[in-house]
Amino acid sequence: DKSGQPITGLKREDFTVFDSGQEQKIQLFSIETNTAPTGKDAPELAPGTLTNRPTGFSGVPHNLTVVLIDSFNTSPTDHVKAREAIIHFLEQLQPTDHVAIYALGSKLTVLQDFTSDSKALVEAVKKYRATMSTSGSEAAGEPVVTTQTPAPGDQLGAAMVALNQGVADMTQTIANFLTNGRAQQSLRALEAVAGSLSGIPGRKNLIWVCGDFPLRIGYAQAGIDPKYRNLADDMERTARAVNAANIAIYPVDAAGLLGVPNVDSSASSMSRTPGRIGRGTIAPTGGDGLAERISAGATDVPLSIHSAMNDLADRTGGRAFYNTNDLFTAIRQAVNDSQVTYMVSYAPTHNQWNGGFREIKVKVDKPGVQVLSRKGYLAVPDVATDAQQRREALVQAAVTPVTSSGLGLKIRPVRKGSTLVMNIEIDMHELGFELKDGKYEALVDLFFVMRGADGATLDQVHQPGDLSLAPEDYKRLLPTGIGLSLPLPIPAGTARVRVVARDNASGQVGSLDVPVTP
Repeated sequence: DKSGQPITGLKREDFTVFDSGQEQKIQLFSIETNTAPTGKDAPELAPGTLTNRPTGFSGVPHNLTVVLIDSFNTSPTDHVKAREAIIHFLEQLQPTDHVAIYALGSKLTVLQDFTSDSKALVEAVKKYRATMSTSGSEAAGEPVVTTQTPAPGDQLGAAMVALNQGVADMTQTIANFLTNGRAQQSLRALEAVAGSLSGIPGRKNLIWVCGDFPLRIGYAQAGIDPKYRNLADDMERTARAVNAANIAIYPVDAAGLLGVPNVDSSASSMSRTPGRIGRGTIAPTGGDGLAERISAGATDVPLSIHSAMNDLADRTGGRAFYNTNDLFTAIRQAVNDSQVTYMVSYAPTHNQWNGGFREIKVKVDKPGVQVLSRKGYLAVPDVATDAQQRREALVQAAVTPVTSSGLGLKIRPVRKGSTLVMNIEIDMHELGFELKDGKYEALVDLFFVMRGADGATLDQVHQPGDLSLAPEDYKRLLPTGIGLSLPLPIPAGTARVRVVARDNASGQVGSLDVPVTP
């Protein structure tokens, strides 16, 4: 509503959905709140069985929040300030809040899984020792170069100027390379977070606390430096993964309120200067496009950073918070957004799956309503199924530090000498079976990576699983799942095996780390 609070009590008939201007028929409608759902607990796992699906979520509200502490793209000073704000927020956690803490440093790690235990969360953040990027946030900016004009006839001076310019050009090239590298690694981290949360039902908030969002991209091209590589394709792939996992991203600028001339930071009203937005409380994005737009005439680094934040929020239905020293309130508002969520589903009628961008517009028949939802999608015809892309997806899931829950797995490993028998159970409802020539067929890629205690890869095995079931077998196995038993030779010194499974029809990936006992 006008005061920024979630609106309750809306019904299906209050919503209208447009796909690139064409009104669509709403086929499914549901409401999720911070009230714990009723229902029976999931059955306990058999002894010795592992799963990649989070357990203990029965009776937990479907409004979960992940706080991502990004020291990889944040200066030490901003990291300390953001860390204090996160601890302040966690110390005042409410009973209906269920929060997990992730950290992005040299790699992505889970500091604390979902809990409403404030003490456990605070302790996890306090124990975290940040690993800063070797590129540092300085890599995102322009190198500082002192230029001089040589006197006429001063050949040595002219040579020194040329040398300085060469060094400046090389420094800029390295800075651009590091920025693009950080951007790609940051996007891969977001995809990993999406994979780890994709098996959890309901809406998830991802509060990304970061000092420099290194994604110099966006649909609004004004002010974006052309020297940076266009990462639109990388961004689109990440956005698709995040949206498929039903995650709304809330970027929070850890740098806080930047110095802005003629702005009273204690004032609650907003005032603008070129390229900056100053506000004493919160400066979130609005609901239509890149609302809270930054001046198109600005070309400084905060412009591109905030534009990237707006893009992330717009593409996933979140809000961006920047130019505020009140990081606690920013985080609190992001969590409050999930108090009530309306899930609206439709099947597009355009039949134009040509890879073009399709804008989604959601209207609510109530006065003074602001809608936060994903702003569109790429009309891609199918999930990529060629061998090379299948292989790349498996490798990416294997090297990611966190496991993926997109495809549910249950594994009971049995050690037999130098062989580890993998008894794998997959829910058939999650596999893309197709009826062909009287049989139900599906393709599941299995990938096993054996690693030593130091994390070094000792061996890897790729096993495509072509499933073909007669109708009576398909009906019989549907309630219980399909089981695969695969003997896996393991090299000496194997400490754990990363198991990756990918459904070729949907592209959903599940992964799980299986410890190997001596």
